[in-house]
Amino acid sequence: YVRKGATQHAVATYNRVATYYQDNGHHQKAAAVYKQIIGLVPGAIDAHLSLADVLARLGQSAEAVNELQIVVGSYEREGRHRDSCELLARIVDLAPDEEANRIRLAEAYARQNDTAGATREFKTVLDQLHRNRRLDDFIQVAERLLYLAPDEIGTVRRLAEVYLQRRQPKRALARLQVLFQSDPSDTDVLEMLGQAFNDLGYRGKAISVYRELARIQGAHGNDSARLDAFRTLLSIDPNDPEALEATGASDPLSMPPSGRRIDVSAPPRAEEPVFDGDRVDRFVEDAQLYLKYSLEEHAMARVERAL
Repeated sequence: YVRKGATQHAVATYNRVATYYQDNGHHQKAAAVYKQIIGLVPGAIDAHLSLADVLARLGQSAEAVNELQIVVGSYEREGRHRDSCELLARIVDLAPDEEANRIRLAEAYARQNDTAGATREFKTVLDQLHRNRRLDDFIQVAERLLYLAPDEIGTVRRLAEVYLQRRQPKRALARLQVLFQSDPSDTDVLEMLGQAFNDLGYRGKAISVYRELARIQGAHGNDSARLDAFRTLLSIDPNDPEALEATGASDPLSMPPSGRRIDVSAPPRAEEPVFDGDRVDRFVEDAQLYLKYSLEEHAMARVERAL
């Protein structure tokens, strides 16, 4: 049939042979036949899908993923987004640690307005990135998730912590304000808020936060944590009378460090309103992330938003 140019008959015959091999457990031979079909008809979706199934049974997950990705690309070009999403879910099952595939799946869920599914996949990627200390990528994925689901408080908290670790207090402050509005008595949030204000040079606000933190810790009976808050306050203002009285420090600068120390080496700056001036940067970072994972259409959309 191939020599005669009767491609349709050749493919049908190859499929019967491949099916026979599969039914009798000869998966390696079935894979070879499906590859012959693909060589004869490049882009044959059914052959790629069947080959992927056979390769998965043979334990060749990476090769199976490659075949499925070819079909995903074909589906997306044809606008078959639901079918594409189902295949991406299969790909993630085959290679759960491949972040790029999981991000593509999350974006596919988002395209179908399945916010819960997208959130689940993005959070799994965030866990992987945080575990591997890939904080730059963590920031980009977290910002994308919060653009999609701004009420994900757990992600807001983790992102604020990472921003403080990366010495980006302005961005941390924008996220901490959300956390503070959600729970003004959260002592961890207050401690981070105090650090962010102080890093930005807003000494007056930082002092107010640490004073409130000390009050809450005292109300909870956490005397050690209350003293830590006052000691941190003294590192900002060594002459604060309330903190001096609470700690009993006659010479606060000679006290041994306790709790989290805040870097006050930077000269204080005049306080100014905090604007959401980082939106353009976030759009550009999103675009860079999408390009990294070969999501050109998404990258273009974010660049257009930035412009």
